[in-house]
Amino acid sequence: RRLWFASEARALVRGLDHTPSVNLQALSGYLHYGYVPGTASIFSGIRRLEPGTWLAISDGAVTAGRFWSPIDEERRGAESGRGRSSEELDAELQTRLAAAVATRTVADVPVGVFLSGGIDSSLVAALATAASTEAVRTFSVGFEDPAYDESPYARAVAAHLGCAHSELRVGASDLQAAVARVARTFDEPFADQSAIPLLLLSAHARESVTVVLGGDGGDELFGGYERYDWARRAWALRQRLPSPLRRLAPTAGRLAPHRLLRWAGASQGLSSAQVRRVSGLLSAASLAELYDELVACWVTPPVRGEPLYRVPWPSAPTMDPLRQLQLWDQLTYLPDDLLVKADRVTMAVGLEGRSPLLALGVVEHAWRYGPDALRHAGTGKLPLRRILSRYLPADLVQRPKAGFAVPLGAWLRGPLQDWAGDLLSSHDDLLDSAAVTSAWAAHRAGHDRSFQLWPVILFRQWQQAITGGVPTA
Repeated sequence: RRLWFASEARALVRGLDHTPSVNLQALSGYLHYGYVPGTASIFSGIRRLEPGTWLAISDGAVTAGRFWSPIDEERRGAESGRGRSSEELDAELQTRLAAAVATRTVADVPVGVFLSGGIDSSLVAALATAASTEAVRTFSVGFEDPAYDESPYARAVAAHLGCAHSELRVGASDLQAAVARVARTFDEPFADQSAIPLLLLSAHARESVTVVLGGDGGDELFGGYERYDWARRAWALRQRLPSPLRRLAPTAGRLAPHRLLRWAGASQGLSSAQVRRVSGLLSAASLAELYDELVACWVTPPVRGEPLYRVPWPSAPTMDPLRQLQLWDQLTYLPDDLLVKADRVTMAVGLEGRSPLLALGVVEHAWRYGPDALRHAGTGKLPLRRILSRYLPADLVQRPKAGFAVPLGAWLRGPLQDWAGDLLSSHDDLLDSAAVTSAWAAHRAGHDRSFQLWPVILFRQWQQAITGGVPTA
């Protein structure tokens, strides 16, 4: 006859006289997506309240409802944006963005900006500079591997804007030292690899500031991900294939992937690995299933006795595919991964993170743009790029999206191999050890499986850090 609630599941676990068992459905979802999705938690008997929803308990009766959803914003935005020019929409967007950034720089403590050199964080830094009478403090992280190192772009942006810039360099030894801390930071297993450099960067920034602004939300609101193009190409090709050929497409994709996608005019801009993956998606029964498999870590999670758990994504056949993909990311990946990551790692070091691109007025306005106004010819976030061009030179604006990743694959074959091997060799009755061992062997042989192995590694770390052991089902 008690109601227990908390912002983190481990607070509830510590109030119990036993450690709850692992929720196998949540574990399946975690290994599939890299984060625990939806309302389930990794602990059996503990559920999560979704963003934008409420729960009421009165006299033993439980009622629930939703007070905000991106689905409603999409419908309103599509209607209110009809017939408006890009120039008119851009002018209003800049006004809303400037207000959102200016509001979030108000504080009684020092404020800074995370600056990667990408479109989103650069725009936040530019607008913060415009709203400030002093040099804005910016912070970036750099890697030893130049293929993953965006710090030169961040330095160039900071120099052009006149920011007081600080840079942190991260290597494999830093990653291994921080991964255990990351596992303790999250109350559930969490496999977004960028959480580690972000935690290190947050600790670095906390030495100078107490509040930090970030660029979360730009990709989901303004069509920034390249995978949107991959999914749309694969879906367009699937629509052209007769049913019998759809079933043969994965085989054809393995044998002659480039020929298959060139036939549909869908191979431009994709690497060989991406072409093979896209062509293997053509047997998907729906756009939701296709996209689900495209973003998956493990398409078939190695959880004993538990079928694949998929997020129940709402579909609207009349909706443009790009808008549908954006909507799904705003319902799942953004709140369950990106915002969880940003909140937990900043608060773990006493830093308050703020996301001006996710101000309600900006979210509402983003849906007023038509799909072609957001993404065209392989380039996304067109409205943000146009606005940023008013503050930065073209070479700092018109460059491909790089993301915030670490050279994890190489590190797992190099300095982290022994440590990772010990964790991956652990056995219990939860995971199919044969599937994990096979992926580990393939990775060491030179086939990148880091996207599969990292969720398993972080799950093992979570078991040690949070439960103090290996709970069984």
